[in-house]
Amino acid sequence: MATAGPLGGGIGGGTAGDLARKAIAQKAAEPEIAPLLGSPTGDVQPINAPGAFEPFAQRFQFGTVYFSLATGAHETNGEINAHYDSLGGPGAGQIGLINLGLPVTDEKKALDKVGRVSDFEHGSIYWHPRTGPILNHDVIKAAYGPTGFEAGPLGYPTLDTHSWKRIDAQARLVWGLFENGCIASNFKAPAVVVSGVDNTAVIDADTLKTMVRHAIDKKIHEHDINVGLHPGIEIVHVSDWQHGFGASGRRIITFRLFGFKDMGAILPDANFTFDVPLQFGWADDPNALVDDVARTLIARLIGNITIANISVTSIPILELVNVLTDLLVDPSAPNVGTTFQVGQVPVEQVINGDAVRVIMEMIVETGGSLRFFCNPSTPFGGTFGSEVQLQINSKVSDFLSS
Repeated sequence: MATAGPLGGGIGGGTAGDLARKAIAQKAAEPEIAPLLGSPTGDVQPINAPGAFEPFAQRFQFGTVYFSLATGAHETNGEINAHYDSLGGPGAGQIGLINLGLPVTDEKKALDKVGRVSDFEHGSIYWHPRTGPILNHDVIKAAYGPTGFEAGPLGYPTLDTHSWKRIDAQARLVWGLFENGCIASNFKAPAVVVSGVDNTAVIDADTLKTMVRHAIDKKIHEHDINVGLHPGIEIVHVSDWQHGFGASGRRIITFRLFGFKDMGAILPDANFTFDVPLQFGWADDPNALVDDVARTLIARLIGNITIANISVTSIPILELVNVLTDLLVDPSAPNVGTTFQVGQVPVEQVINGDAVRVIMEMIVETGGSLRFFCNPSTPFGGTFGSEVQLQINSKVSDFLSS
């Protein structure tokens, strides 16, 4: 938090400072608030908050109480407070978007009674154990509200509201990613929920299973480990989203494969099943200051491979697990631990000399499919969904033929 010197004479002193000190003390003493904040770690101080009228704040062990003459005194605490700080506090925002501003409510229960939310002048920060604290700007909330907010089909935000071309002075496309969908705005029309075949593309669960089996089979054949694969692959579990700050970890898909180990010329093959938990995502940083024109879609091994239903009890299972794990984790890959790369997916196109964002983001759906959300605001009408689907299909075909 940027400060402008101690309270007293100078900036922020006098009547406004007295009002701030009294209001902040009253807020911090409220029975439901005091345990969330802990003890103060500093005095009430004036702060830099763009557009705010006489803004002040006081730090506590686990949170902060903010005050301005327009918003009154409100607190932020815990991970919401930490993420608010990391974004820049009252100046939180991205180029092309209005700053988040000061809190206008205390942290409160979300609609599902599990998560938490703090509302600010120009947006909210949502928190849930499975997603972590995520910023949802007002430009996206305009379409989020009619769906039922976090209690609706979209679920909680999973990526801070993202403005494309953040290095430009004017954001031309903004989107928010959620547990089960995406909302986009181009500032020329109301924000919309991105859905349907016109505005999305997909790698369905069956195709993804084929890709995973192909990739693992290929890695096995590249090494002499006396192990092979039987036909077939199943999806046995799809996890919740994973806790993160500003960007939640995508759902993890656990695949079950059927293997055998060659026991030599005399003994029969040892059959077994093994489960591989994979997290699909991008190789780059979602919070990078400059968006790439293409993004590399990868799979990472998350957690441990587990072996079951082994037909020969004398085989050391741990050794087999270690062999398969070493096989799938490639420390020399672009991201440490990358299991395999699906390939580079173009997310921008140049149309009449101007760069246009084509694919905004991707989620792993609860059934194990990957869904890609396309820019719903094309320069000359029409949609990108079918074109992107053809590109995705081509990438999948290249992957399976490699």
